[in-house]
Amino acid sequence: MNDRSSSHSASGLDLISNDTLPHGGDFSVSPFVEPLSPVESLETAAVAPAEPHALNHKRLMRQAVSPVAELLYGSFWVLKAWQLDLGFPHSIVRHLDQRLEETLQARFATAIDIDELHVSFDTALEPAVEVDGRERFELCLTLRELGRETLNPLALLALQRCAEADRPLSASTPSLTVSVFFELLIEARWTLEYEQMQRQFWEQHGDTWAMLARLAFLDAVTRLHSRKRIDNEGHLLALDALGLSRFPQQLQDLQPIRPPARSTVRGLALNGEIIPGIFHVRSNTTGHCYVHVLGSAPHCHEYISDDAPWKADKVLEAINASAWHRLNLSLDGTRTALTLGDPSDDVFAQLRVAQQRFWAARLTRGDTFESPDALIDDDHAALMPIEPALALVSALDHWHHHEPLLARIPTPLGVANRLMGQWLRQMSPRLKPVPLNQTHTLITDPQRVFIRYLPGTSRTPWGHPRIAAANVIVAPDEKPITLSQALLSRFRALQPQGYDDEGGRWVVYADPRGKGTWSAEAELNISATSVEAYIQGIDFLGLMQRQLDRFWQQQRADVERSLWSTFIGQALLALKNGDLPRDSFHRVTDAVEQAQQVHLPDTPLFGTAPIRWSAAGFYVGNGLPLGADCPPCVGLLMIRAQGQEGGVLYQAGQSRPFVPFSGRQALIDHLTAAAADPAWRETVLSYMPRRAVFTSGLVISSSCGAGFVRRPNRFRSCVPGPSRCTARTPMPPGNINGTSRNCPARPWASSVKACVLTASTTPRTTSSPTESRHSAAGFNTSIACNCCWHRWRSCYRRPRLRR
Repeated sequence: MNDRSSSHSASGLDLISNDTLPHGGDFSVSPFVEPLSPVESLETAAVAPAEPHALNHKRLMRQAVSPVAELLYGSFWVLKAWQLDLGFPHSIVRHLDQRLEETLQARFATAIDIDELHVSFDTALEPAVEVDGRERFELCLTLRELGRETLNPLALLALQRCAEADRPLSASTPSLTVSVFFELLIEARWTLEYEQMQRQFWEQHGDTWAMLARLAFLDAVTRLHSRKRIDNEGHLLALDALGLSRFPQQLQDLQPIRPPARSTVRGLALNGEIIPGIFHVRSNTTGHCYVHVLGSAPHCHEYISDDAPWKADKVLEAINASAWHRLNLSLDGTRTALTLGDPSDDVFAQLRVAQQRFWAARLTRGDTFESPDALIDDDHAALMPIEPALALVSALDHWHHHEPLLARIPTPLGVANRLMGQWLRQMSPRLKPVPLNQTHTLITDPQRVFIRYLPGTSRTPWGHPRIAAANVIVAPDEKPITLSQALLSRFRALQPQGYDDEGGRWVVYADPRGKGTWSAEAELNISATSVEAYIQGIDFLGLMQRQLDRFWQQQRADVERSLWSTFIGQALLALKNGDLPRDSFHRVTDAVEQAQQVHLPDTPLFGTAPIRWSAAGFYVGNGLPLGADCPPCVGLLMIRAQGQEGGVLYQAGQSRPFVPFSGRQALIDHLTAAAADPAWRETVLSYMPRRAVFTSGLVISSSCGAGFVRRPNRFRSCVPGPSRCTARTPMPPGNINGTSRNCPARPWASSVKACVLTASTTPRTTSSPTESRHSAAGFNTSIACNCCWHRWRSCYRRPRLRR
């Protein structure tokens, strides 16, 4: 591998020309087998900050709106991809440099510059022959370069034989001599440690790698088909290799993968080893064959083989067309055989194993040690097939896509406009002519038709100066309102009571400017009583409830997807800002994964503890003795692993959405300090339905273990009064109705009046905290839909009959 003698594509994998002699290094190891250039440190040098690179917004937008990116939108696989990137080991040379510095620091109790100290070597029998034919008998290597030579034990031993006489390498550390340093390198097991890191990476992220490889292949096939570089038959067979008959509607269609039905999928083997990043597809009904090459530059080679299962020369052309395979596949040796592997139901699981073996083999094969510099950037060796999928995840991180949900939510004003517009269109034949600047559209637009009371020329009170009037004075409101506003306010054409209004009357008129300015020529022959009669005949509350129910049935999936996308985006931003440590980020990832996979059959989660979602529940007095409502607060969610003390608090809408806490007291301290901020309190209340407002004060606290209520220190209150709140509402998967088991089904529809955050006096412990169970996604989405409805419903009042 990494054979640098293959300078052009024709010599990369040409099976015909394999008559080259073995390398001299196969028989003996020279200490100067290759002239080693000075190795630069991997540490970032202190340079002047460069100007920020401008993002290619067009390319990011194309990636963000691609079909595969739409599948990733709001999916936990975005977080899993970030976990894979965070868990990917550093390159082997960086690992060797770091372990060398750590070992020297621990053994000699001082910092040693491994780039300044060096060791000299000379030989008279085994000189190195450079490219121009000159022989080299002397060599000087730094400690960093010698540490990297542990990758090749034979070369390290040869260097030890030719090393200079034993001497202290540094005056500050006389115990560090040449012989001691070589003993340290020979006894080191850093390569074995790196192999263990590799195995641990594949155990933890192997499934994620396979899913990203499927997504990368699906994205490549989609782009090739859209550019007419693969025909319809090839596109269908490529989808069949994924176990699909059409483009998937969701990522769950790719897991678990189903066996191909129309084709036979095989890997390609070189000397019995499956080649990573390439596989062969053959149709079961025709002789069409396709060779798919994965990576950042994917391509598909099509050929027809009617007589044989495959054609070796066509497959070899596809391999030679891949720059990655030309660079990493070596054909040195006397025996080279390119064959087809056995048929595979899941070729991507097979490619994952092949990639794992290839990555591990780079540490043991001798041809990789010609220059340790070749292993500095080792990411491409393991991540090549999934690089397009990682690019899509990065595009989603820069360019967020959101469903246009706000325009789809049925609002009271929109429904009122539609109803009153229909009524105006029915009444239009009866309307009298209007000036030319008022078109028919203005007349039937309820936002341009107003109703108001015009006062008369004089008012005469009822009764006698000596006898007070027995009637209550009622004066109609003279403010003009649109017909839509009249429907929302349950308009009534009230007449003056307690006085006589000479010439006063109700008028309905049109104003093209929409400001409500009245003019006599703009009046319509519609009476206010007919408007009142039509409004009184509409059950607006029931109509709005049916509209919202229909919206929820149709848009539930999109709402949940948008909420998950927002949640995931905030988690990634908190990770980058340092507000969310890696262990807390892993907990959030496990929580999202379990929440999204809980309804899928046969999806066991191994190696992760069950995650519990808890919403803060507010105990609110309703005026009755020993009575209280418990509306949950969707703006405060806790994510905790079962059996563990700490967790993560999610604060929706806050500038710091994720707050890790180590225990109950840490959570209480955070809520105590946060509740003193008026902006924090206002944001929390914005996620509570306005109908669920509290007559008494409200105290936010939390319980991580048994029932516990902790009140923060006293601060300024809008409405004083005793009340309490607990955050003890676990939400395991299963219920997505947004209601509580012990709390009322619609706690926000209670009759309480105002919602404030205040404090009480002393902490108090409750023996039986209220338990309400919800699903995380369903809880968020149902509250999001119901809040907008009940906030308006709290303001919608039927007018009292006046006596």
